[in-house]
Amino acid sequence: MLIRKAVRYRLEPLPEQGPLLSRAVGCVRFVWIALSLSRRAIWSTAAASCPTETWPST
Repeated sequence: MLIRKAVRYRLEPLPEQGPLLSRAVGCVRFVWIALSLSRRAIWSTAAASCPTETWPST
């Protein structure tokens, strides 16, 4: 049985921490999107080069 749990946090940064936190989250989002696009491109080229024939049933 798989049990999934979630935890939710609320951040309340100080006024001088807000811009730094926003910038850090923006950088993480940029890297996440870049890696997702890269992974999708690799999978699409790998899928195109894989044979699609099925194995004969015995």
